[in-house]
Parts: sequence; structure tokens; C-alpha cells
Amino acid sequence: MTFENIRRISMLLMHHQNDEAEKLLMQILTETPNNDSAKYYLSLCKTESGKIKEAMQLIEEAIGLCPENADYFHQKAILHSRLNQNQQAYDNIEQAIALNPQDADYWSFKAILLYDDKQYGQALAAADTGLEHDAENSDCMNLRSLALGKLGRTEEAEQTIQNTLGNNPNDPFSFSSKGYLELQKGKSKKALESFREALKINPEYSYAKAGMIEALKSRFFLYRWFYMFYEWLGRQSSGLQWGLIIGIWIVQNISSRIASSNSSLSLVFSFITYFLFTFVLITWIMAPLSNLFLCLNPYGRFALSKQQKITAYVTGILFAIALLAFIGSLFEESLLLLAIYFIFFIIPSNNIVRFSQDISYSKKGIWISAGIIVLGIASLIRFFIGHLDLPFVFIVVFIIYQIYINKLAVSSGIRT
Repeated sequence: MTFENIRRISMLLMHHQNDEAEKLLMQILTETPNNDSAKYYLSLCKTESGKIKEAMQLIEEAIGLCPENADYFHQKAILHSRLNQNQQAYDNIEQAIALNPQDADYWSFKAILLYDDKQYGQALAAADTGLEHDAENSDCMNLRSLALGKLGRTEEAEQTIQNTLGNNPNDPFSFSSKGYLELQKGKSKKALESFREALKINPEYSYAKAGMIEALKSRFFLYRWFYMFYEWLGRQSSGLQWGLIIGIWIVQNISSRIASSNSSLSLVFSFITYFLFTFVLITWIMAPLSNLFLCLNPYGRFALSKQQKITAYVTGILFAIALLAFIGSLFEESLLLLAIYFIFFIIPSNNIVRFSQDISYSKKGIWISAGIIVLGIASLIRFFIGHLDLPFVFIVVFIIYQIYINKLAVSSGIRT
């Protein structure tokens, strides 16, 4: 492919004129079917259009024709990442680095994979290696600042961001990174300003849009606390996270037993039991509830995606039923269980919407979530006809479901 064609296609892609770029590339491939460079650029076009499988087929053909081109493996790594095939993405970016270790863009993409995998120390090392080859690479500098923030080195992270913006004041990634660092510190107003600057530069930048939504939600005190708690929890080791979950379960059980056996301490330990139960439940439903609050805001609703609006409406309906049941429980005590169940139903209902709209996700999570709702309804029916066994079973199964589905969602790259 001639230099002039490459320059023209690159300009078309830069200005998101994919249709024109595809026409030119198809014309080139008609004349020279084994043109690996044309297949690579057409793969970029397909990626931009969201046609990931077609893009993957093209880049595999390009690699077959020219296996020594590092850019092709970089593109294949990106596609595997888009399909949430993390190990394949790692393998291909390592191949790209092996072919051309001096390219900082490869190191920045490796840092992204490591950062998403919560390997923040290794992500920092990858970003630093990239900066050794290109000291002004903005992507490496941004990943460096994000990794430093997750490692608790906030002053270094902020200084890196300032240096990045000094080198490239029109980089939406840098402003977005700055916004996420500010969110970690609970500075939602400053974060909003940073995300707004990012969107001024690129109104379609999804990373900044997601941050803007988090910043808008963080204007609510409870969600701001929730966001900071989960940021802190996400920085901890998996062992500590499980220790916290098990610890809450142990304390809750001890409190429940003391409350039932010791009348003088029952009030205190009953409070501890209900507080822990409420705490865990709120952490599970906070994200969909915050979407509901944002959807009810005349300006906030414009920040939400179609999926987030659907989950907000579903949450609103279930929450309204739960609220009516709770009011009814003041007159009929058994309705309290109905209220609790409909709060629980918010979680699998939202998961069904989330998973059904993720193109790379299997139907397993949808069926499991639907099964939890069916089990809950069966449990309620049995309770109201006098069988008290299933509610306990449902709670145990639901806890196992929540742990499993969170792991599944993280591995699938699904975000609330």
C-alpha cells in the first residue's frame, strides 16, 4: 500500500470517516487481495464501527501474511481485550513488545491490562518502562498516575497528571485521569470540572462520560462514601477482601446469637445485627439506586446510558413495591418479608439488563439471575402458605449468587 494511501486512510480514521476509509481499503484489497497493510487498516475501521469479530478475522489474516509486524499483534491484543479475553490480550501484547520493545504505546496497553487486573504495582512498572522509551508518552503518564493513585501515592499521582497536562493540555485521557483521582479523594465538584474539560475536547469519550456519571452520583453524600469505600476495598488484596466478608458474617452471627439469648444485651446486639445486614444490602443496591436518583434529576438523566436508564426504571418499580409493602407491614407484620424480598430482587433484575446488553457475554449470568428471582418468588409463596423453610435457603443461595455474579461481572468487564 502506498504512503499516500496510508496517509489518506489515517486522516479518514482520525476524523471518524470510517465509511470512506472502508471503501478505499476494499478497493485496494480488490486489486491486491493479500495486502496485509490494507487488512490491518480495515481491521481498525471495523473496530471503530464495533464489528469486533470481523476486525479479528482481518487482523489474523494480516498476521498470517506478515507475522513480524508488531502493530498487528498490538491490534489483536486490543480486540481480545474488547472481547474480555484477557489472557489472549496479554499474550499478544507480549508478542508485540518482543518484536518492538521500544514502542511506548505497547507498554501503555500492557499497563492498562495490568491496571484492569488490579495488578497496580506491575502496571506502574509497565508504564515506567514505556516512559523510558518515550518520556512524553501521555498514555504511559496517565497510567502511571492512575496506578500511583491506587497504590495510595496520591501526591506523586497528582504531580504526574500535572506534568502530563503541561505536555499535552488537550488530552481527554489526562483530564479524565485527573477526575478519577479527585473522585478517590471525595472531591466530586473538582472531578466534575475535570470530566467536563475532557468532554469539551472529545464529547464522545466514553471514559470521561463514565467518570462524569460517577461524579454526578457522588454529589449524594451516601454514594460518595460508597464510592470511596469501594475504591479502598478494590485496592486491597483478595485475601483481605474475603477476610472482611467473613468477618462481617462472623460478627453478625455472634451478635444475633447474643441478642436472642441475653435479654439485657438484646437491644445492643440486635442493632449490630440489623446495622450489618443493612450495610451489606446497601452496598449491593447502591449503584442502581444512585442511577434512579440521577434519572429523576432533570439534568442528570441526560448523562445516563440507555442501559443505565432501564436499570433505573426497574429499580424504581421494585423499590416502590418494597416501600408499599414496608408501609403495609406496619399493619400486617408478614409484609415486611415481602418488602425485603423486593429489595433483593433489584440486584438480579439489574444483572439481567446489564448482562443482556453486553455483546461479549454468554447467557449464563442471565439465566442464573432469572433463577434467583424464581426461587425468591417460590420462597415467598411457601412462606405465605405456612412453610417457613425456603426464606432461609433463599438468603443463603442469594449470598452465594452475589459473590459468584460479582466475580463473573468483573471477568466480563461489565460495569454498572
